[in-house]
Amino acid sequence: MSFSPSPLSPMSGRSIQEQRERWERKRSRTAREMIQSEQRYCQQLELVVTFFVEILKAKGTLRQDIRESIFSSIKSIHLINQTLLAHVEMGRFGIGFEEFCTHLQFYNTYIDNIQTAKKVLMVQVKKSKAFRRFKKLQESRPEFSQQKLEDLLELPLQRIQQYKHFLRDLTENTGPDNPEFQQLSKAEKAISEVAQRIQDNARSHENHLQLRRVQKQLKGRKTRILTPERWYIREGWLKTVPPKGTEAKPKMFYLFSDVLLQAKPCSPIHPTNGDKFTCQRVYPLKECTVDKVFGHTKSQGGLISLTFARAKLLLMSDDQVDINDWYRSLCLTIGQLKSRNTVVHRRDELCRKPIRSDADEQSSTESQNTRGTKRAMMLDDEVREESSRSLSSKNSNSVESLNVKEWQDGLRALLPNININFGGLPNSSSSSSSSSSSSSSVNHTGGISHSLSWDGTASWMDPAIITGIPASSGNSLDSLQDDNPPHWLKSLQALTEMDVPSGSTVPPQPPHSGPFGAQFSHRAGWSPYPTTATANPATQFHSPPPGFQNAFRASAQASTDLLQSAGMERH
Repeated sequence: MSFSPSPLSPMSGRSIQEQRERWERKRSRTAREMIQSEQRYCQQLELVVTFFVEILKAKGTLRQDIRESIFSSIKSIHLINQTLLAHVEMGRFGIGFEEFCTHLQFYNTYIDNIQTAKKVLMVQVKKSKAFRRFKKLQESRPEFSQQKLEDLLELPLQRIQQYKHFLRDLTENTGPDNPEFQQLSKAEKAISEVAQRIQDNARSHENHLQLRRVQKQLKGRKTRILTPERWYIREGWLKTVPPKGTEAKPKMFYLFSDVLLQAKPCSPIHPTNGDKFTCQRVYPLKECTVDKVFGHTKSQGGLISLTFARAKLLLMSDDQVDINDWYRSLCLTIGQLKSRNTVVHRRDELCRKPIRSDADEQSSTESQNTRGTKRAMMLDDEVREESSRSLSSKNSNSVESLNVKEWQDGLRALLPNININFGGLPNSSSSSSSSSSSSSSVNHTGGISHSLSWDGTASWMDPAIITGIPASSGNSLDSLQDDNPPHWLKSLQALTEMDVPSGSTVPPQPPHSGPFGAQFSHRAGWSPYPTTATANPATQFHSPPPGFQNAFRASAQASTDLLQSAGMERH
């Protein structure tokens, strides 16, 4: 079994040839009709230009702006159609229409001005007697064949519709391999757009006339009907069913593309508004829902329900065909209104230009990364500075602690038989665990111990702890010279004044290795403080602390000098 294509039979080849011949005959007939109609059309345009435009310009019957409002671009249209006629008479349809489509803006201007031209022409015919006589005289010429100027002004619009059909027939009967096929196809598309423009303008004008008519039917000007983007759909009488079951009343309803208007007739005995209506309610259709209550089958009428955002309306009619037409019109209008809003919203989103391009997005991403890196580096620097500050504060605290400990060790070496302890040392675990108040204690070997505690700068301080007190505390040597010294200091003074027992020897003292060894070449004695006469003698003597023998008699240096030297060492 072979699947190879068989050669064409003579019958099939003859049928294809016949089909091509039919196409060629149709194309020739369409071309001939087009040429004849184009010749007649150019003659009619020449009549308007010659007997109206040029003569009115020469006589000056009408002003220039009025002439332009009536005739618009008809003179330019006549010129481009004469060029088209020359091409089509030579059989060059593709080239002729390709050049013709480059001048379609003259037709667009004329189409947009046609309603204004009719209105101005009507006004001038009524207003100007000279122009009315001139117009009647020109239309009576045999060349016009009893055609009126109003009919001649419609010729360019009618010719565009004829071009649309001629070009469609020419394209359908032209082979794709013909060089004119692409030219005719493009021309047909361009002419179709102009034809659609004519239809849209005609519908818009008709809608404007309907809106004006309804506006005139309503009493007063409170209700505005003439608004942009509003289209008239239909009107008619319907009965409204009241909610309380009373008798249904007939009302006049006007259906527009966005609202439903309910009106009632004015009083027939009114002198001026007897044939008009009074607007009662205007229902917006944007959020309306339509339901058919009954009237689905063949009956005497029907009932439809309209649900709005703040109202509900029941409409009834005895004519089932009429109520069904109203139902279809309402459903179609509401559906188109909702879909039109959605489509416009989508078009706005599609037509909106992007805020940032790809290059801007990349640069913004790089700038964000750079800012993030800089922010991280700044945070690292802050953390590093904070750690260095905390480390320096710790080092300063440790250095201060070492200095205070050196002072404490030096005083202990100076006074080895006295237990000297500086309370509140920096970074001292013992002071931080006990309390924040400083304390100093002197323990005697005799079993009697006296302890001194102070909380502020106004109380008495131990001379051994003076060097450990900061200079900012406000203490000075003048505060040490108090008239009422503590009892332990008075005991020390009493011990130094006691005589050394006979036969005792002074043991040799080791050299001082503390920080005060260079300043004190010998041990200082305690000079007596003046005691009051009323003091109890029993309270002025205490057991001598260990180490205070007769060898430690008071020397010429007073205790105040020792305190002054200790204060100098601290500074």
